[in-house]
Amino acid sequence: MVNYRRDYTQGALYFFTLTLQNRSSTDLTSHINILGDALRHVRKKSYFTTHAIVVLPDHLPVIWELRCNDADYSVRWR
Repeated sequence: MVNYRRDYTQGALYFFTLTLQNRSSTDLTSHINILGDALRHVRKKSYFTTHAIVVLPDHLPVIWELRCNDADYSVRWR
């Protein structure tokens, strides 16, 4: 099992890469409208700024910036 180290610097820029379990899947691009709706919904509920996002068939790299008093990126991905 991987031993993750997590950084909880408030107001930081964070780079994430999310990968589908099935790397041969195209679910992210096949359902891009649902993905976009979900991200907009989360952004309204828990503010963050998206500096970059690339939607690829099997993975999703993003750069997010949280508010200066916030470091809880986990709640946004949940």
